[in-house]
Amino acid sequence: MWIENIIEAKQRLGISAKEMAARSKLGVSERTIRRILAREADSPRVDTVLDIGETVGLTGKEVFAETTALLNLDLMELIRFFIK
Repeated sequence: MWIENIIEAKQRLGISAKEMAARSKLGVSERTIRRILAREADSPRVDTVLDIGETVGLTGKEVFAETTALLNLDLMELIRFFIK
């Protein structure tokens, strides 16, 4: 699942949620990042997920790799699916 991809990249880099928040282009807070990574956020926005993925060096395609494979969709189709 997409969240594991972000968690694994975060662990590989050895950075904290605070550092991720500082790298966030959208200004995602440390608290929000912690909630998302702890699976406490019911349905985080796609742009937020993509942004926190970028903070650990992942592209959108890398973040949603398994999801797009399971749905057999390309990334843009997946984003359109979640935005509707």
